[in-house]
Amino acid sequence: MGVLLKLLRGFFSKSAKAGLILGLALTACGLWLFLRDNGDFDGGRHDLLRSNNGERAKIELALGESINTVIPPAGSKMFERCGAVLSLVRARPSGPGCRPSATWGERFGK
Repeated sequence: MGVLLKLLRGFFSKSAKAGLILGLALTACGLWLFLRDNGDFDGGRHDLLRSNNGERAKIELALGESINTVIPPAGSKMFERCGAVLSLVRARPSGPGCRPSATWGERFGK
């Protein structure tokens, strides 16, 4: 039994020494990486914001162009048809007496 305790004590002693060496090596590596890094995080953030603002301007320009293509020019037949449809929708009666025949609960259950 004394031999087994001696073996276990030696094993734990060597394991503790190996763990200490490994911890010191990781600490030294982390410190070396920290000191070697000279990144300008604030400048990088400003570059990112600048590029995002540029992308936003491109998207807004594309949206403006697409809106101009969706809305028909005044005086065209499509413009007149859109006006006719809008007048029909506006002329449709609305109010508490103008409800669909079935409510949501009647159609799909409660």
